[in-house]
Amino acid sequence: TMALKLYGQTLSQPSRSVEWFCRLASIPFEFVSVDLGRGEQRAEAFKSINPMQKVPCLHHGDFIIFESATILRYLSDNCASSDVWYPREARARAKVDMYLDWHHGNTRLGCAGLLFAVWLLPMRGKAVDEAARQKAERTIDASFGAISRVFLGESAFLAGDRPTIADLLAYQEIVQLDVVAHPYRTSGRYEPLNAWLSRMEQLPHLAEINRVLAKVAAKANKRSKL
Repeated sequence: TMALKLYGQTLSQPSRSVEWFCRLASIPFEFVSVDLGRGEQRAEAFKSINPMQKVPCLHHGDFIIFESATILRYLSDNCASSDVWYPREARARAKVDMYLDWHHGNTRLGCAGLLFAVWLLPMRGKAVDEAARQKAERTIDASFGAISRVFLGESAFLAGDRPTIADLLAYQEIVQLDVVAHPYRTSGRYEPLNAWLSRMEQLPHLAEINRVLAKVAAKANKRSKL
């Protein structure tokens, strides 16, 4: 079998979802940590690893795959021992794909947008972008509402009665908000979403995958209480 190499970073939401899937599906892989803080992904040498210069990126032998949802689908179809995380039956698969295709313009847009405006900009010595923050908050509210009402309206997980790769991608994106002590868990506005987060937190390997995130989030939480 060809070796799998996953280039990623523990504070990258999509990277964690791919790493989590590999562990859940018992897919052996080598993790190569990319230092995003130092801009390692923007170095000329990284272009041969991923021409898009982002993480995650998967190398399966000499085949290079970027885009987290594509990586998850590919791993499930080609490296997992069963299709439970990404069913082959057409309608079950369409339900997973619906969330995966919706994710980037909604959940990801809002959560990553907020983090950029209030977390990454100050880290780079710039002011919080207030207009971007407000826009991201509106997108988050609409997305979490839609997840609660539509994707979790009649099922325990986003695409049915068991978790799939859609849930892994969504979960990691949402909990990244903990680094800015966002009130999504305590506001009482997204009960179905919070019940689903609790179900996701029963899955194995999560504490290990999210260890660094938990540390950063704990610090943010302390600051928000000061």
